[in-house]
Amino acid sequence: MKGRLRYGLIHPDIRAAARAKTSTPDTMKAFAEHPSQEAQREVFEALAKDGGYLQAYTVRHGWRQRCRDWAAIPDYEEGDKIRLVTPVTLTDGSTCQIVTATHYRRGRQKRRCYRIEETGGLVRLSKAPLAGSELLSSAKGAASPVLAEYFAARE
Repeated sequence: MKGRLRYGLIHPDIRAAARAKTSTPDTMKAFAEHPSQEAQREVFEALAKDGGYLQAYTVRHGWRQRCRDWAAIPDYEEGDKIRLVTPVTLTDGSTCQIVTATHYRRGRQKRRCYRIEETGGLVRLSKAPLAGSELLSSAKGAASPVLAEYFAARE
């Protein structure tokens, strides 16, 4: 009974594929393991674009690959200058592509934010825009002449 109730949490496109017999009940269970319907749809579309028959192990592999990709997004140190792969559009309509990692304080907590290179304003970014970003210069480079020379040669 619990298994059937979980099917209600699955994205409607995936349920339609199950009704069309292009996936198995085990595949449905594999999709039900993730609570976000948007994430379910992303993995479903990535796997279904080949047009093949979906299997539970391919869905689980898709989840694992997605986790690996998320874990591969780097964590930058304070003072690192970063070029994002694609410009990020802000709520005021402006865009930014080169930012410097910094922080601000809220009470006793330090919160990660990024200083926009062009305007000097602060912006909070989720981890997603940092995927595939490029480190332009490191804060550690200022402390080490060897690293400073390396980053200068890259520019």
